[in-house]
Amino acid sequence: MANMNAAAKRLKEGKDLKSTNGVKSKSPLEKRKTGKVRKLVIWLGLFVCFALSVDALLFPRLCCGTAPATTYNRGANGIWLRYLWYFGKHSDAALGSLIEKLKEGQFKYLYFHVRSVDQQGKLMHRYKDNALKINARIKDAMPGAKSIAWIYVQSVYLQAKQKTTDISKAEIRKNMVQEAKYLVEECGFDGVQWDYEFYPSGNKDMLALLDETRQALPNAFISVATPCWYPGTLWGFSDADFKELAAHCDQIAVMCYDTFFYYPRAYSWLVAQQAKHVTRGCTLANQESSKLRGQEGRKCTVILGLPVYDEGTSGHLTHSENLRTALHGVNAGLNELAKRDRSRGNTEKDSDHPARSLESFEGVAPFAEYTMDEGEWRDFQKFWVAP
Repeated sequence: MANMNAAAKRLKEGKDLKSTNGVKSKSPLEKRKTGKVRKLVIWLGLFVCFALSVDALLFPRLCCGTAPATTYNRGANGIWLRYLWYFGKHSDAALGSLIEKLKEGQFKYLYFHVRSVDQQGKLMHRYKDNALKINARIKDAMPGAKSIAWIYVQSVYLQAKQKTTDISKAEIRKNMVQEAKYLVEECGFDGVQWDYEFYPSGNKDMLALLDETRQALPNAFISVATPCWYPGTLWGFSDADFKELAAHCDQIAVMCYDTFFYYPRAYSWLVAQQAKHVTRGCTLANQESSKLRGQEGRKCTVILGLPVYDEGTSGHLTHSENLRTALHGVNAGLNELAKRDRSRGNTEKDSDHPARSLESFEGVAPFAEYTMDEGEWRDFQKFWVAP
């Protein structure tokens, strides 16, 4: 009994080298070391969180708050315009004011929203007289500009089934092409932009729609709005997708917003990747055979759509996704392409990086005119047009 009491006392005082389950207990020195490591990890974690918070706060101001010495503005920018212009809800004076702003911003591609098509692929709104009036005014005041009918199409992949347009069906695509012909031939638009939100990487239905639109409108301008390039293509498009798409249209307009990138530096990096990957893929497609497009000499160009709105989807955070952080990313990405062009020379063969890789980049496009405040108009001039 005395021995049992002594053993219990030693166990209670931590002097027994083995615990009840047979595992060797830690000595006081080991416990102190473990405690120090744990504290160090906690402090390092707190420091990283603090550093990231400071960077998230200051990056838009310090890194994106100074106008660059030069930009890649080529005087061929795009802009998405609200359906109220097509509906005829603005006065002549308002249209005149808009035209002046469009001239100042060096906008070449004017995406006038004509709203959407229904389940059968037919336009839900027709305002021929208003369209003719606007397009005549644009052609007179802005020679060289292209008035594009921006057509929204609800995807079967993300939207409620009863409201979607299934472009995998040939008959529906045929109706959509007829509506595109109506907008170009009867309403005076220079072309159309198909905005099918969204479809997965590798989908061929949009390619079929683009080819059928080209066949019906061989001289019209055909643009397509796309999701972003993403690493791994778990979401968004791959390099191969953009290269293939470029062979079927005149312009790729990448929607660089609603990305769920809430960290400013990360969002700016993502925009830089669009500038690099989409531009390079488009240039590769242009430099290869153009047989898929059915017209020799036709080339595709890239427009990067940038956010100028506050309220949007859950994928948008204005502090992260804004005009300044986006333009910072555009310039950073194109600078990398230009640097690689210089380092490799313009004659060296490289299947992954074409010579003159920047030649397909054409401009940027604020989304959208109807959410762009005066400060953002000034920023567009300061950070993109003026340098």
